[in-house]
Amino acid sequence: MSDLDVQDVDFGNHGVIYINSENSALTEWTTSATQELLNVLPMQFELFNEGKWPSKRRLYDNVASILEKKGYQYSSVQCENKWKSLKRRYMSKHERLIYASDSSRCYQTRNEFEDRVKDIMKIERFRAKRRHEETIKDVNLNIPPGFSATDCANNVSEPEEITLFTDSRDNYTHTDENMIKSDDYLILRNTAENFNNEITTENVSLANEVQKLTEVVKESLDANTKMIKIQTAIHKQLLVHLDKSEKKEEERKELKRRKLEKQSELIQQIKIQNSLIAKLIQNISNNGRLK
Repeated sequence: MSDLDVQDVDFGNHGVIYINSENSALTEWTTSATQELLNVLPMQFELFNEGKWPSKRRLYDNVASILEKKGYQYSSVQCENKWKSLKRRYMSKHERLIYASDSSRCYQTRNEFEDRVKDIMKIERFRAKRRHEETIKDVNLNIPPGFSATDCANNVSEPEEITLFTDSRDNYTHTDENMIKSDDYLILRNTAENFNNEITTENVSLANEVQKLTEVVKESLDANTKMIKIQTAIHKQLLVHLDKSEKKEEERKELKRRKLEKQSELIQQIKIQNSLIAKLIQNISNNGRLK
């Protein structure tokens, strides 16, 4: 990918975008050329999602060839940068509509390509979403990576399956048969097999250690659970005992209060009796003096 400085210029009345490059002359995208690009991209992205194109480079090469047949001379790099420019323009305006204080000005600058760009972006994102789903659908979260000897053995590629690729505009060449028969390849194969055996043995030992630790942790958790149950039962018994003690204390206070009331009543009666006896004695003494 050549280093290009892509800058959007306002569409104006003619709907023209310029792509500036330091290594090439000024490239002009007319409205009709941009429209043809947007007409070609949806089908190409769908073919890319289906796996017909192995890379985005091949996709844009095909786009450039289609535009060339229609009379537009643009390279694959220029087509790719033009599409990225349209996406940046759309996303920038979309963010201004969401966060800008006055979004009415954004509606005034609406151009004819925004709806097409939005629809094509949905098709382009489908490939990334599908790759993510294919990546996570077979993951077993219950088995930690590196602790399963079977998975590790399956993940290590055999030397027969290893192929060398040379990137020349997506043209690949497989491993030469002479190299497979060479001594270097046999050394590589033996090294890979030994490495696979070492990994398998190490993973088995690690799995055994993890299993032992799991059993120890489980026993500890069971013991803690029993202790919590015992403490809960003791706590309930203490609460019952405290409730009974509080009731007994209240009964004792009530008996003491009644006893004090009776004592006060008895004292009052004694005082009354004493006053009556004193009056009686005084009357008797007065009568004796009169005689």
